[in-house]
Formats: sequence, structure tokens, C-alpha cells
Amino acid sequence: MKKLIITICTIILLCSALVPSAAAAQANSAPQLLETSCVESDGNMVCLVQFKSTAGKKYRVYRRVPHSGKYTALGEITAKGKTTQFTDKKAKKGAIYFYTVRMISGNKLSAFDKKGIKVICFDCAPTISLTTQYADIRFKTTPEASSYLIYRKFGNNAFKQIGKLSAQQAKRSPKFKDNYYQTLTTAAEKQHLLYKTYVDPTANPFRYEVRAIYKTGNKISRGYYSKTGTCVVGTPALSSVNIKGKKAEIVWAGIPVAKSYNIYAKVSETASWEKLAVVSNNSAKEIQSKSVTLSKNYAYFTVRAFANSHGKLISGNFEKDFRITNRNYTGKKALFVGDSITRGTPTRGDALRYFSFPIRVQQLLGIRCDNLGIPAATIVESTTSSRQSVLMDELVPMHEGARPNTPVAYLDSTSLSPIWQYDYFVIEGGTNDYGCDVPIGTEDSQDTKTFSGALNRMRDIIISTNAIRAEKGLAPVKVIVLDITFSCRFGSLNTEFHSRFTTPNKLGLTALDYNKALHQTFANSDLDVTFVNSNSVLNEKNCLHESADNLHFTKLGYGKLGKLVAKAMM
Repeated sequence: MKKLIITICTIILLCSALVPSAAAAQANSAPQLLETSCVESDGNMVCLVQFKSTAGKKYRVYRRVPHSGKYTALGEITAKGKTTQFTDKKAKKGAIYFYTVRMISGNKLSAFDKKGIKVICFDCAPTISLTTQYADIRFKTTPEASSYLIYRKFGNNAFKQIGKLSAQQAKRSPKFKDNYYQTLTTAAEKQHLLYKTYVDPTANPFRYEVRAIYKTGNKISRGYYSKTGTCVVGTPALSSVNIKGKKAEIVWAGIPVAKSYNIYAKVSETASWEKLAVVSNNSAKEIQSKSVTLSKNYAYFTVRAFANSHGKLISGNFEKDFRITNRNYTGKKALFVGDSITRGTPTRGDALRYFSFPIRVQQLLGIRCDNLGIPAATIVESTTSSRQSVLMDELVPMHEGARPNTPVAYLDSTSLSPIWQYDYFVIEGGTNDYGCDVPIGTEDSQDTKTFSGALNRMRDIIISTNAIRAEKGLAPVKVIVLDITFSCRFGSLNTEFHSRFTTPNKLGLTALDYNKALHQTFANSDLDVTFVNSNSVLNEKNCLHESADNLHFTKLGYGKLGKLVAKAMM
């Protein structure tokens, strides 16, 4: 019996020696490969290889090129957890590699996945075109990808996937349209929308990236992407240049994606720009400013924004005609009447004090500009209590010596002068009359509820003002009339494009019909009138790219409009 027990124990020991333990089996098996990705880091590209691991164990990572079965060791790494990531700093953009991994156990190496896991170091190199309503994203393709992922981010937020295209879809059309009103879903994202639909192209805060993806089984390869993403750098709109002695205070509109700004000046139109300062961007501020010391009598000033985009430092455009040497109109006064275009919409809050076309006129000429503009106002006397009138709420009260009915938030009434003291009247409006189906009426109408009738009343007020000025030995008022501005917004159809110049309202009238009446009233008068073609700034060809919301001007556009008005005043 004793011999039998010894024999059984011997057999058990022999069997156990022939069967590997769980730890031994794990040491001999090939580590499971999970994922590869390519990332731009400080302007250089690195490849990241992820695999399953055992904490405390050492692993050796290998790499080979396609059509070669020979792997070359890259380096070793000790695992800190169940998943380990190895960084290959010697990979080249555009290349294709296969990686594999072996566990090191003493002097022994585990098995390895002979096929390996592929990485495609392909840069889709997206290019971005911005409009008020969407971003058009175009990118390069590779036959190595099985799909493409489109990402968006803003500020310091992480990238968020907003789209996916299969290899077949991308081959047919390698582009993606980011329709803001559809893809901006969180509260933080929606803060960037104007009227729940639009994003101002000149202040677009978004960055995009496209990654080529290759997936087979449980392995996934993610192509190159830049941590900064790809962005479009806007043009900083200047607000003011105020000079005291040898110091100049420069104020401009912030560009959300900017890293920094360069401030330049030049002494004449043909001179070269000289860099005065470099300013770090404060992305939290819509209004940026810097005090600089002047070494010369500069005539022109400008600001240019710089940003990191797809691993490179790029710059945007800059204003070229902000001139301070025409400020010869000190002591002159200009009265601006109109709707939201005059006010400076959609600029909001404190920014209204910095950006509008009257402000640009004031900066260019040194003239005092008083802005009575009321958003959504019609020229005509309104038939509803909720709508205000350029005629009845702005011009008539001024004519009668009363305070205009412009909202308190917009107007410092203590700064206004009697109407006869204004040397210039700048008249803008009519787009809301078109949108509200206001009847035009007859050319000689006195009915202020018709467009022509309201314009005739305006003309009569100016004639009356000129009579007062003549008694006081002053020259007649110079009248500047802006053409009705172009827009491709119609009613509440914000996601569609309808030119107001060709789309009739309920009366069968287009904005051009109202513009014709505007010209008839003032061109046939004895007043000193200059018409300004605002459509040279905003028109059907550029509206989607250079308006803020397919109706109003951007901060930059208001500056261009202000230049036209200033030229008409000179």
C-alpha cells in the first residue's frame, strides 16, 4: 500500500511538471495589441502604441515597414497597469509601419503577434472655409484608411467628434459641412450662435481636425492629428487709436483662436509697416488693447493676429487703411439715424461702444458722431406699439427739441446737441420696412405710415434745419444716405438663403423697390446729398463669408462701411 501511494504521488508530480502554470502560459503568450495613433507634439510627430500588459513586467516594442517580415527593436518599457502605451519618436509623417510587442521574462521573450498592428502616419491636412452658417472642411485621403473621423473643439475644451465618413464616401467627396445650428448642441457651444443659427466668421472660435482610421478585428489605427487642430485666423478689427504725446492706446477686436497679436504702424501709405509691439492674446476678452510708445509721427495703424494651427504658426489678414491723419473735423458734428445697422448689431454689451460704422467715422475724421440707431426700427411711423420708427422716435424728437426715444442703454442723452448744430445727417434704414411689408406709397405722399411719406417728412425736417442754420450763418447740412444693405435672410427662414433684392415680400416688393424710393426722395430735393453704395461692402457674392449673420456687418465690415461714409463726408 505504501508503494502504491508513492507511485501515485510520483505520477502527479510528473504530470504537473509537464503542464505549464497560468503564469508561465501568460509569459509565453503574445501580448494583445490594441491601438496605434499619431500625434503632433511641439511641432513633431510621434506614434503611440497601446497593448495589454501586466503591471511590473517589462516589454520590448518592435517595428517593421510594409512588405518586410523583419522587425527591429525600438525600445523597452515597464508596465504600470493593465494597459501600456509606448511612444515611438522616430516615426515619419506619411509613413506606414507595423508594430508588435514581446514580454521579457528573465532571459526569455514571449511569443509575439507576427502580423502586428498597423499605424498610418497619414496627415489628412484639413483646410477650413468659414461662412456665417457653416464651416466647410476639406481633407486629403489615403487608400490605407477604412474611415475618417471629423472633430471640433473650442477654447481649452477637448476635441469632440462631429462626423464620420467611410473610405468610399471620402473618395467620392473628401469634405464635411459643419452646419452650426445642427451640431452645436451644448449650452457652452450655443453661446457662440447668433440668432440660434449663425457664427461670425471673423470671430469664429472653432478648431477642426480630421483623422484617417484603419480598423481590423479588435485592432484600430488612428492617423495623424494635431493637438491644436486647424483653424482660420480672423482679421482684428480696429476700434480706436488714441494718441497722447508719445503714447498711443490701440484698441481692437479679439480673435478667439489667436495666440498673439503684432501691432504695426507706418508713416505714409507707401511706407513699410513697422512692428511696434507683440501682445499675448487674452481669449476671454472681446476687446483687446495695448499702450505703445511712438518714435515717429505715424499715419496708419494695424493689428495682425497669429495662431497655432495644425502644428504651425500662421497669421491672419490685417486692416490696411486705418488712417489718423485726416482727423481735421474737430468741432464738426454728425447725427446718425437708422436701425440695427446704424446701431452696430449684432455686436452686444460693452462692445457696442467700440464697434459700429459711426465709431469708425469718428476715428477716421476726428468728428463727433452721435448715434441714434434703434434695432428693428422701420423708417415709417409704426402701426404697432412694439416697433419703433427712425422718423418718429429718432428724427422728429430731435427736431422738436426733445430726447429721442432711443433705448437708454444705447444713448447718453446729455451729449446730444440741438439738431441745427449738426453739420451732417447720416440716414440709414429701409430693410425693416421691406421685411414688415410697409407700403411705399406715392412719390409726393405725406402719409408717414408709407415709406415715401416718411422719407418726405425726413426731407422736410432737414430743410427746416437748414433754415435755422442759415439764420445763424451756418452752411447747409450735408446729407449722407446709405443704400439699403444687402441680405440673404428673409423672415424667419434663417437656415435658407433668400436675397432681399430678388425675393418679394407680401406686397410683391423687393428691397430694391424701397431703395429706388429712397433715391427718388433725396435725389429730387435741393439738399446737399451724397449716396453711399453699402453693397460694395456687403453683397450677394460675399454675404455668407463677410456678414455676421447674413444681414448685419461684422466688426470688420462696419469699419469698411465707416470708411465709405467718411469719404462721402470729406
